[in-house]
Amino acid sequence: MNIMRDMCKGIASEIGSKTREFYEFVLPPIDMSMDGDNLILLADMPGFEKEDIRVSLRSRTLRIQACKKMDRNADKDDAKQDDEHHADEQKIIVYAQRPNIIDKEVKLPALPKFRSRNKADDEATKDVQPTAKYEAGVLKVTIPIRKTGLDIEVK
Repeated sequence: MNIMRDMCKGIASEIGSKTREFYEFVLPPIDMSMDGDNLILLADMPGFEKEDIRVSLRSRTLRIQACKKMDRNADKDDAKQDDEHHADEQKIIVYAQRPNIIDKEVKLPALPKFRSRNKADDEATKDVQPTAKYEAGVLKVTIPIRKTGLDIEVK
């Protein structure tokens, strides 16, 4: 019976590993909305620390990168406690689906505003720089966008 139990645990562990890879590919889920002249992006990233997250903006592409620091000592402490209570059992991870790495690029629907190199323009655009805030597992990126094009009145 141990062979069957071990085989089931191995299969479940492999499924969990493949599921994690899938989530790392598709996550984080992102909501995008317009608020006046700002594009607001919300990305759910629970389990990450603010220091683990990098956000960059190049032309119309926003890139969100994050990597969890794995705490090996916590695993050893847990194993030590398990050994004390269950000397003949080992800690086996059955599912490990939460992503440890995120690397997502998002194409923006409009061109962002950037501070120009011209000092005269800096005063006019000093309050229109992109910002990012991470709180309660949610990354909020606010990007001021350029108004381009021309509205045409329909008669």
